[in-house]
Amino acid sequence: WLVLFCLILYIITLMCMSFFQKEMHFDDLDTFAAVSADQGKPWCAGSEHETDVAFKQDCIPRAHFDTFLWALMTVFQIMTGENWNWIMYSAMRAQHWMFATLFVCIIVFG
Repeated sequence: WLVLFCLILYIITLMCMSFFQKEMHFDDLDTFAAVSADQGKPWCAGSEHETDVAFKQDCIPRAHFDTFLWALMTVFQIMTGENWNWIMYSAMRAQHWMFATLFVCIIVFG
């Protein structure tokens, strides 16, 4: 069962990374900040101390899908049911409301 769980976790992590990688970067709770294509510009454009953004992490929520490790932890958090609805609402804000079905499927089948 453990091997099957790890395989499902791996597949869902890669799937979520393809949908949400570098999409969940927000200025605050009400606005959405797109990722800058330029390497020299901060991700949190318009925020206070935007040049002092430490590793460009100030506008990225803790549960995100930018790297494989964080995506794995986020999918595990969704599967355990720990604050999964907040992650779902952030993903819906970043992409489209139809992605709520993905999170419900992860909860039901994961």
